[in-house]
Amino acid sequence: MASNVATADAYMAARLANKNDEVLSMLAPSIVLTSSRDGTYSGLDGMKTYLSKVSPTGTWQPASLSADGKVEILGTVKVMMVPVSVKAKFGFDDAGKITTIDVGRK
Repeated sequence: MASNVATADAYMAARLANKNDEVLSMLAPSIVLTSSRDGTYSGLDGMKTYLSKVSPTGTWQPASLSADGKVEILGTVKVMMVPVSVKAKFGFDDAGKITTIDVGRK
């Protein structure tokens, strides 16, 4: 699990730096990202669309294990200039690739 926490941290660092090729290299081909604000994107092609459409924003804490055993990152983003607490939860396959990312209000 420690390596999954490190992968989630690396994902967020790459995402915030707009290093999209690096982000894509961490994802399983069957990736599904679900965002309460931005919708659902499936597969690597869907993620390419998401990465080109949705600018990375906010401040994010280091990744940690949540009570349900998933890796999560807590953060704050601005929605219409108002800070909103959010969390991103990550699922992984046996190879350590990210299979799911669920982003929503905390």
